[in-house]
Parts: sequence; C-alpha cells; structure tokens
Amino acid sequence: MNDSDHAAALSERLRAIFAIKLVVLHPRSVLDVGCGRGALLAELAQAHVSVRGVEPNAERVAEARALGLDVREAPAAPLDEADESFDWVTLRHVPHHLPDPGAALAEALRVAATGVLVAEPFFDASIPSQAVAQRFDRWLKARDRESGMVHADELSAGELLEALAAHRNLDELEIEVESHTTLAPRPAGWLERSAEPHLASLPHDSAPARDFLEIQRDAHRHGITTQGTLIVTLKHRR
Repeated sequence: MNDSDHAAALSERLRAIFAIKLVVLHPRSVLDVGCGRGALLAELAQAHVSVRGVEPNAERVAEARALGLDVREAPAAPLDEADESFDWVTLRHVPHHLPDPGAALAEALRVAATGVLVAEPFFDASIPSQAVAQRFDRWLKARDRESGMVHADELSAGELLEALAAHRNLDELEIEVESHTTLAPRPAGWLERSAEPHLASLPHDSAPARDFLEIQRDAHRHGITTQGTLIVTLKHRR
C-alpha cells in the first residue's frame, strides 16, 4: 500500500469510528463544524439525518457543495446558527487547528440542543511505537507553525475541558471520554518521505534536523504506528 492509499485508509477508519459513535446517539440533525469536503455529512445524509456543515476553506466548501451538501464558508466561532438549532454539533479533529478551541466548543454547545461530539488525534504514549508517532506528529506540526499555520499539538481530554471551562460551566454538562488505538505500522519509508519537504529547507545542523534524526533512530528501534482518535461527548444536563 502506498502512502496515499495508507492515509486514505486511516482517514476512513477514524471517520468510521466517529460516525458510528454519532449514529448510535440517533441524531435528528447535525451541524458539522470544520466539515472539510463533507465526507461525514455525506454518510449521515445517507442515514437520513438532516445535516449542514461549516468550513473555512473555500476550495473544500466547493467540493462539498458539488456533492449536493449544505455547506457554507465560515469559521468555527462565532457561528451564525441560532441557539439549539441542531440536535448535535460535531467537531472532528478540528480543535487543534483553532486559535481558541474553548470558544469554538462553547459556540457548538450554544447551537446544540442535545450535545456536542468532539474528536482529536490520539496517541497512547505508553506504547513505544505510539510515542515515536506522537513525537513525529508534533515535529511536523512545529514545522507548520513555523510557516504561519495554526496547527497546535493534539489536545488531550483534560486540555479540551480546561479550554471549555474558560467559557462554560462544566457542571452543566454530562461528559464522556473514550479513545481508540490501532497499532497499524506505517509503510516502510513513510517517516522519511513525510519529513523530506521540511528537511530540504532546514540546515543539517539545526535543532529540528537533529530532532528528526533522533525520531528516526527511535522509529527504527521501536517502529512507528498510526494515530488513533479521542472522542469527547458533551451533553447538556436537562
């Protein structure tokens, strides 16, 4: 399997885990914040759920609309939707892309009549191959931040809740946390191919280049496995 096929398979697996979690909640309507090209919306629509998406990237909005999906170009916060206008609001692997994830979660809760389902990438750092994967993921995100992108490290459940607590009283919510990890090895050479575009612009004796060599050595020793997903359910107490 090449890198592109492997990435697509991983994306599909993580989305399926999230979609199953959502569907068993029997949502009447869903607003997907940061919906990308609308893959989750399309799955929910096939299950006869009323859906809408918001996405800041104009190209992805156009692709989603080409599929016949109701998607508008907008940020995660503030949202134009009225209070409690959707049964559930979702943010899947979105918070680490946001300058203020707590504000976005608070906005999602305002719009949600029942609750919010949020997911973030997850690494079980107690497993050596996962610890290597986490270090490399953070190395890549640091390079993105150097280019001006908002791309923080993955947020833990505690960090998500701490961010939200600055905007909402957590005692008003029923909170559930779960994580999923599959120890699927990355394809041979994936580490080097993923790093190459960044390494090409880095001096060989720079700290990031040295950090990569350490990650590479650990990957050869322990392996490197795919990320999992963390899912946090935030449900209004009634």
